[in-house]
Amino acid sequence: EESISFVSLFSFMANTENVGFAKANNQAVRLSGGEYVLLLNPDTIVGEDVFSRCVDFLDTHVDAGAVGVRMLKSNGGFAWESRRGVPTPFTAFCKMSGLCKMY
Repeated sequence: EESISFVSLFSFMANTENVGFAKANNQAVRLSGGEYVLLLNPDTIVGEDVFSRCVDFLDTHVDAGAVGVRMLKSNGGFAWESRRGVPTPFTAFCKMSGLCKMY
C-alpha cells in the first residue's frame, strides 16, 4: 500500500517516437501539475538528501524559479562540462556571432 501511494505521486509519459531531449522535457513540464518539477536523466545517481535540500532551498527562496545542483564525476571531482551560465542577450549575441569561439 505504501509503494502504491508513493508511485501515485508521479506521472509517466511515453511518446511513440523519439522527439528529442528538449521537446520531451517541455512536454513533461506542460503535463506536470505539482508544485515542483524534476527533470532527471536516467543515468543519474542522486545522493540521499539531495531532493529534500533542493525543496528546502526553494521553500526558503520563494523568488527562485529553478535550482541546480553540483554535478560530480564518478571520481568525486566536479563535472565542469555540466556548468551552465545564465542566458542573457549578450551571451546569446556572442554565441550567435561566433565571438565565443574567438576568446
